[in-house]
Amino acid sequence: MKQVLWRVPLSITRQNGMSHRFCGPYDALDFLEPEWSSQGKWQRRAISDCRAALS
Repeated sequence: MKQVLWRVPLSITRQNGMSHRFCGPYDALDFLEPEWSSQGKWQRRAISDCRAALS
């Protein structure tokens, strides 16, 4: 699969102080699916957008 990269990586800091850096939608999707326990609308939207970018 071809790696899709963002021009500017996305960085987040979680409430527990851990930071994460995502270079593209594959990195974000890899984090979103198993890491987030809630299935809120923003998580579903983010997963959908990442999958769309990869297809």
